[in-house]
Amino acid sequence: MIPIGVFIAVSVGELAGRIGAGGYSGAVVAFIIVGQAAALVCALMMAGVAGSAICTDLGSRKIREEIDADRSDGHRCDPNAW
Repeated sequence: MIPIGVFIAVSVGELAGRIGAGGYSGAVVAFIIVGQAAALVCALMMAGVAGSAICTDLGSRKIREEIDADRSDGHRCDPNAW
């Protein structure tokens, strides 16, 4: 995502220089970089939410002894495989 933002920033800077609005290219570049960073932060937060949900599920199953019950029934329950 970041290389796309850099490409757009360079293109906008070049175009703004051609039409005499080179002073505005900095604001446009800042806007583009913030937009790219927002998408990256959102993706990292979603990965964190998914990881914590999996850990919470495994922890609650261990506390309620559901994993041990499945093992005693003959099911293959390897928490590391999840």
